[in-house]
Amino acid sequence: MKSRFSFVQFLVFLAVLVLGIFSPLYAHRATPSANKTEKVSYNKMEFFADIAPTVQEVAEAYGVRPSLVMAQAALESDYGQNLLAVKYHNLFAVFAQPGNKPVTLKYKRYFVNEWQTEIGQFAVYKSWDDAIYDYFALLKSGKIRNSEGAYDIMVSNKGYKKPAQALQDMGFSSDPNYASKLIAIIEENDLTTYDK
Repeated sequence: MKSRFSFVQFLVFLAVLVLGIFSPLYAHRATPSANKTEKVSYNKMEFFADIAPTVQEVAEAYGVRPSLVMAQAALESDYGQNLLAVKYHNLFAVFAQPGNKPVTLKYKRYFVNEWQTEIGQFAVYKSWDDAIYDYFALLKSGKIRNSEGAYDIMVSNKGYKKPAQALQDMGFSSDPNYASKLIAIIEENDLTTYDK
């Protein structure tokens, strides 16, 4: 009888141990989406007003139009409202580089004529300003996305329509409507006023 009791105790202990180990893993099995909309206390215009000083300062140093970069930030972060921007301060959906603290999130990518869900390691920043500085540095060095030559396109093309289309044509984004979305954001929010 004593050996049976010990065996039952062992099984209970084993069950508790297994549950203790796998319950947290099971509870967190769902990878959150980078594009999940979060509740924020600011609107689109307040978002632009918040990022404009840093974007203008850095864009001037790099010779890039602020309107185009502000539109990219708005498009990639849903005007600073998606999980990636709110919790991880990543405005441009920048993937983690060596030295970055990463976070694993789901994201959408257009591939073979349809949107597909992928999982990626995104960079975590301390602030939106840090994200802006890093974005420009990565852009100039060609280390962001499919960006070899993207910086030259943004510097050498006049206005915002040609560079937006050139970025789409070079595959900077997988979104087949990337250029038209950037242009619409710039025009709807009068972002060219930040270019002066």
